Amino acid sequence: PRPVAGTMEAKMQFDKSMRAMSPHNQVLPVYVVEDDPLMRDEVAGLLAEMTYTVRTFESADRFLEAEASPYGVLVVDLRLKGMSGLMLQRQLAGRPQLEIIFISGVADVTDSVMAMKAGAHEFLVKPFRPQALLDAVASAFQKLEDDRLSGVEIERVCRAYTTLTETERQIAALLVHGLRNKQIAYLADKAENTVKVHRSRIMQKMGVTSVVELSQHLKLIESAQSFVPPTGFGDLP
Repeated sequence: PRPVAGTMEAKMQFDKSMRAMSPHNQVLPVYVVEDDPLMRDEVAGLLAEMTYTVRTFESADRFLEAEASPYGVLVVDLRLKGMSGLMLQRQLAGRPQLEIIFISGVADVTDSVMAMKAGAHEFLVKPFRPQALLDAVASAFQKLEDDRLSGVEIERVCRAYTTLTETERQIAALLVHGLRNKQIAYLADKAENTVKVHRSRIMQKMGVTSVVELSQHLKLIESAQSFVPPTGFGDLP
């Protein structure tokens, strides 16, 4: 049988796939690394028909030579001539801007588990339905978009945090630990009304309306490598 089933079903699902794509996704390429010319042309043709930008390569080495900083979705055969798909995945480890979809003519459980544990987005066994590939690619692009937006949000929250004074950072840390204004005033050796003013400024600067939201934002900041915890007021409870 042909490595990829006929494209009729894919054409019928065109609208569904297009809805899953954002302008951001249509700009980024889909890299297809496949040493079988028929399979490579089938996959590339299907993706191009769905308006994806497609770049094809006959080997992992050619891909690495041409793409120093790949950003997009990589569809790669598990068992290539020369460097295998799994070896290529290891070479590309630590690149969050690249989602990898494996395709394979052999349903090898060990290989598929290794690929998924190493961060592969999907593993498809040939012959697969065209829609299965399209869904996997659309899902991979959605993850890239979600990760991008998450990074933008973390950057925004971190910028807001830098506008807080050291005292405000200390009070924010105490707020998210559940302390009341009176308790914070005692620890900070400040008037309760002064703490209320700081609390209002913290909420305004951080763009939040509740301590729950503030706690969520501080957790985002803690996930950033540049986070420096506030000092002062002794140990937090």
